[in-house]
Amino acid sequence: GEIDELAGLHATRPFFAAVMAVSMFALAGIPGTAGFMGKFHLFMGVLDLNTWPYYVLALAAAVNTAISAYYYLNIAKVMYFEKGTTSEPIPSSALGRIVVLGMLFLTFYLCFCADSILKTTLNLRMHV
Repeated sequence: GEIDELAGLHATRPFFAAVMAVSMFALAGIPGTAGFMGKFHLFMGVLDLNTWPYYVLALAAAVNTAISAYYYLNIAKVMYFEKGTTSEPIPSSALGRIVVLGMLFLTFYLCFCADSILKTTLNLRMHV
């Protein structure tokens, strides 16, 4: 399948493999990434509603998170632990690296600024 085409990406494009792995960790909600903070605030918001239908919703979301984490981490495993068809490094453009570095920066930056962004958003909502 298409995931198999990523085998050995760490050897041919190590920079992009690392960024893609971090992105997969963020999608899985691994702590230290913006994905974790998003899921954390979502779960806390649902649990604060304090009624059983929302507990069922939180449970369904937790199961979905576990399934998606398995899928995303499997992609990272393929990139790093399965042998690809070629091991020749593939050059990448400077613009591509800059864009990817910007996205990587936001993945971590938004994790640590999530509370202030959330407070600002809630304050703006009060004025609308």
